[in-house]
Amino acid sequence: MRLTIELTPGQGALLLAAAQAEGIEAPTLAHRFVLEHLPTAALTPTGASPSSAIDAENQAAIDLLQSWLQQEATDDPEAIRRADEEVEELMRNLNANRAATGERLVFP
Repeated sequence: MRLTIELTPGQGALLLAAAQAEGIEAPTLAHRFVLEHLPTAALTPTGASPSSAIDAENQAAIDLLQSWLQQEATDDPEAIRRADEEVEELMRNLNANRAATGERLVFP
């Protein structure tokens, strides 16, 4: 099944950064996120944990991060614009630091 999702520039940048940090392509990471958040019983006939199961400590950290994202969620276009600008500025600054030291740029 093919699925297309729309991300804001900030969300796209976060996905790209996370994928690059893991050394994989963004679609591969997005696919992994989907699989990790589906009910495990639907993925395994016996209800056993898949090999990519998240341990309790990591799940607690993921839950905390998701709660922060939900707390900060907004539909305000101005707040979204500002957040997107902040992410773009962060990416420019990270690239500038890497360029200054001769390292490969993280963000194209």
